[in-house]
Amino acid sequence: MAPRGDSWRHNEEVILCQAWITVGGDGCVGKDQKSDLLWSRVAEEYNAHKPAGCMDRTHSSCHARWKKISPACMKWRQALNKVEHFQRRSGENMEDELMNVKSTYYDSEGCDFVFEHCWQYLKNTEKFGKTPSIENTHFSVPNHVNLDDDGTPTTEDELPSSRKACPQGQKAHKLAKKKRQ
Repeated sequence: MAPRGDSWRHNEEVILCQAWITVGGDGCVGKDQKSDLLWSRVAEEYNAHKPAGCMDRTHSSCHARWKKISPACMKWRQALNKVEHFQRRSGENMEDELMNVKSTYYDSEGCDFVFEHCWQYLKNTEKFGKTPSIENTHFSVPNHVNLDDDGTPTTEDELPSSRKACPQGQKAHKLAKKKRQ
């Protein structure tokens, strides 16, 4: 067994999150990569951008740290959703809401959320981003039925408004990359 490496600093964890976002969002490779390959690429990206004076990290070291960051951030998102579901009370500001989220997280996990520095980068990703609630999803409901209609939507307005555009597929991404070269 290899000796234990240095503890992760906040700035290293931020670089790890950025590397995960970069490698995970690479349309050329897509989501079809094996775990070892993914974490080798994340470690390579991390080591290329690591802060000065910090040691290189192996793919297993990056993966092990990610297994601490990812679940904590998912639970933080759940706490955020729970607090947002109850709406802000009259007289509360964003700081009060943040305290409510911290309290909700602590109540469910028994410890404080220690990855706020990582959350700032992860909160806008597909995995950790805000999930639309049923109340926020708007569907067009007709008030009459046309028996001649074949059931296909005729305009964009009839599709759910919360639907996100799909990212470019692997083949399309590779083809576009070839055309640019």
